[in-house]
Amino acid sequence: MSTLTNIAINNNRRNKTRSILIIISVFLTTLLLTVILTWGYGIVKSNRVNAVNLYGSYYGVFRGLSYEQTEDMRLRNEFTEIGLMSNAGVIENKDKLSLFFADETARNLTNMDRQLEEGTYPLQETDITAKPEFFRKLGITEPRVGEVIQVSFRPDLNSKYEKKNFRISGLMKESNTDLNNSTMTAFISQGFFEAAITKSNRQFHAYFTLNKSMKLNYDTAKAKIEELGAKYGLKEEYIMPNVYFLIAALDPGTETIWGVIFLGFIVILFSIVVIYNIYQVGLVQKLQEYGKLKALGATKKQLKEIVIREGMLLGALGVPLGLGFGYLVSVIFFDLFMKQGNAVRGDVEMTKVSIFSLPLLLLVAILALTTVWLALRKPIRTVSVLSPIEAIVYQESKEKDKGLRKGRSSIHLIGITLAGLKGSLKNNISTICTMGLSCVLFVGIAGLAGNINDEYNARKEVEYGRFYLSLDYSLNDKAYPENNLDRILKNNPLNSELIERIKAIPGVTEVKVRKLLAVHKEKGNSEEESLVDVMVLNKEDFTRFSKYSTTTGDFNYDKASSENLIYYGWANFVEYYGYYLGQDISMEIAESISGEKGGRHIFHLAGSFSNMDTDWVITEDTYEKLKVSGDTNGYLWIDCDKKVEGSVKEELEKLLENTDKITLTSYAKELKASKIATEMIKFMAYTFLGVMGLIGFLNMANTIITRIITRRQELGVLQAVGMTNRQLNKMLQMEGLLFTAGTVFIALAVGTPAGYLLFRYGKENSWFGLYEYHFPVMEMGLMVAAIAVLQITLSYLLSRNLKKASLVERIRYQG
Repeated sequence: MSTLTNIAINNNRRNKTRSILIIISVFLTTLLLTVILTWGYGIVKSNRVNAVNLYGSYYGVFRGLSYEQTEDMRLRNEFTEIGLMSNAGVIENKDKLSLFFADETARNLTNMDRQLEEGTYPLQETDITAKPEFFRKLGITEPRVGEVIQVSFRPDLNSKYEKKNFRISGLMKESNTDLNNSTMTAFISQGFFEAAITKSNRQFHAYFTLNKSMKLNYDTAKAKIEELGAKYGLKEEYIMPNVYFLIAALDPGTETIWGVIFLGFIVILFSIVVIYNIYQVGLVQKLQEYGKLKALGATKKQLKEIVIREGMLLGALGVPLGLGFGYLVSVIFFDLFMKQGNAVRGDVEMTKVSIFSLPLLLLVAILALTTVWLALRKPIRTVSVLSPIEAIVYQESKEKDKGLRKGRSSIHLIGITLAGLKGSLKNNISTICTMGLSCVLFVGIAGLAGNINDEYNARKEVEYGRFYLSLDYSLNDKAYPENNLDRILKNNPLNSELIERIKAIPGVTEVKVRKLLAVHKEKGNSEEESLVDVMVLNKEDFTRFSKYSTTTGDFNYDKASSENLIYYGWANFVEYYGYYLGQDISMEIAESISGEKGGRHIFHLAGSFSNMDTDWVITEDTYEKLKVSGDTNGYLWIDCDKKVEGSVKEELEKLLENTDKITLTSYAKELKASKIATEMIKFMAYTFLGVMGLIGFLNMANTIITRIITRRQELGVLQAVGMTNRQLNKMLQMEGLLFTAGTVFIALAVGTPAGYLLFRYGKENSWFGLYEYHFPVMEMGLMVAAIAVLQITLSYLLSRNLKKASLVERIRYQG
């Protein structure tokens, strides 16, 4: 063993406190890097192994293709597999029951074959396959394979319903993910599809895979799919990459890579600052020893080697511990993550994967030791540039004499506290910044996770109250015009009489109504008109939708009411249909609800909402000026006490049992579906938040311990000149509170904007559950309380530890 190594080992032994704190910091750094990298590796590996089970094996879908276009796809070498699926019609029922044709390739690519529980998919022309729930909606309580059923079917809105006999050839598995699915699908044979739908009317969804020889990752695959879709003249909304499969099955794209780099950079940056602070605080006393070594002939290179070996020896102790505990934590939480995923998905059993990777653990070890080396760069430069004389007489304060020092006739404890902090102002500011930045990531993630709202998606379906009634209508049903909105409003089932009967139900506290219009709109310059629906919004709803929806145009309610302004309901289709701001829109109120026959009105297009339930939107004040007669209620929301929710639902179902034109939706059902979808997201977010919070708090503990232990001599001198134990405790508590205030200020000042920007990015990219930003008060309160308790508890425990040594031992303490 070399002399330099012996000196480094002896220095570490003599500075036990500093050595222990550095080992703890390296241990925590390694633990966190191990958790992040192994979790990332495990998620990527799990997604790749389970990608087909979870998302299907298709790269994307092109919707609305003709048969000729699908044949052209088969001629292109970019595609390797192409499966076709097509809508084959609807079944007459109060619920939305659709028939689809899917060929064998489409079933394989979408995992439909794995969903078959009994029987086979349709082979004969009259075969049908669906989930039991589909048949129960047709009144067949216990469907069986081989059973013959009769349904009323039509292939499109231009045809009338006709009776068809089908034989149940197979039953599919039921899934808990269908809680929110009001539209159910059954699959029929190719023979039935070709007999029912003429070739010219067939529109296909083409599921496809891309040629692997193109060496695609997520980003290039997505771009390639969009490029190919554009060649077939498809609009953006008809080109649908299988995003989750592409991310899981292909190499990570740039977003994934930069996300991993960012997290690793943040962890390493925090760790460098923490280890540097620990080393630098104790360097003042050690500089004198380094000066003696330099006076005895040690070169700059040898002094640098001593400092590096001191750090690397401590790192060599902390890294294996961090790897071991980090891997253990990763395995435990990753197993919980997998179990949670299986519980949420229910119908898809995820294959368990090992997250052990020797190269990855070696990379973590290298990164951790590199972090130590980077943290020592400044102390190394400090040691190497001082001359022997400067090092021996080195004092922390380099301030030159600025003249006479102003004295005081008396001094209070707060004055001593502030003087102590001012004496090491640079180090104290560095400490506060270190502690604050340790909490920034916590604040940022809390700003995102704390705003994931279980009720958001539920309230998208049921805006108010506990139940939602809406008209079930068509706009272009030529075979059954009585299903069109104008005819339904003529004898509106959501009339005043029904509302009064609903209000009379015991427990109902409020019924809220929104109007709906059926109007005829001119198609460009032609005389042909189409029936469209128009939603009527009061000022409260108009303001809310315009605030929380991506909008284009002028959304001043009063101006819209006074100037007869109208808004399009689908912003993405404005240009597609040739609309523009300021355009005059000519509409004629349907005669069935107009007080004046042929009442035509000119509206001015003022803007568009991102997505509404109707084609057009006007204000309630504009509606009043149209002189509409009759009941035009299109939506009802019913509120009641939660205790009587079950009985109210039963009464509503009794009121609606004789009509098939009203759809009943329960808030409880939508909320349950929303919770199932958000459970996984919240589990991952709060698990990561908990690990980051733990590491941040432990890093702060390191900083506090370092500050108090290394000031043992200074505190001993203060007690030697008369400071009592009680005053010492109080001074340390005040210092702790000042550090807490500074830490919280930096954490909130930097973390809050970062969290908001992350929230905005997530909302703009449609991350699930993000609707309205609220400052995460609970999470921030817990963080502030944890920091304060940590500061106060550590100050108290360390002051007690100081008292165990005699006053002389404390004054003679050298670190």
